[in-house]
Amino acid sequence: MEKVSNVLRARFVVFQFPKSFKRDSTNEKNLIRFFNKVKGSFTPVVEFRDDSWKEIYEEIIREGIIIGGDPLRQYIPRQRINYFRLHGLTMYRYKYTEEDFEEIYRHLTGDENIVLFNNIYMFEDAILFKQFLNQRGIHIT
Repeated sequence: MEKVSNVLRARFVVFQFPKSFKRDSTNEKNLIRFFNKVKGSFTPVVEFRDDSWKEIYEEIIREGIIIGGDPLRQYIPRQRINYFRLHGLTMYRYKYTEEDFEEIYRHLTGDENIVLFNNIYMFEDAILFKQFLNQRGIHIT
């Protein structure tokens, strides 16, 4: 994984877990052990689909792992780096609204905020969100 992330110059690698990956003592130990083995030049981002992991988010963050996901659909804690992947409120065909942009904007509390639109309208939504931020004096690259 280290070689691939270096070739791609990836600062972050996203690990998305299924809803069936529930928090228990075995999964908790395996998760921390896995990330201690793969740590390298990238920062791991985890996306949990099961809410049972919320109880130890702070512990996971202390391990240098970012809790990622969609802040419009699930609880994402405040972190130094926020990593948001937006799939759409009604799945991938969803088109984001000005109200959605307002809500996303409220979650941009980190020193660094990464927002990725992962829906059918991702290109258009990203441009509109960038314009939304520009209107508020936030200029992004």
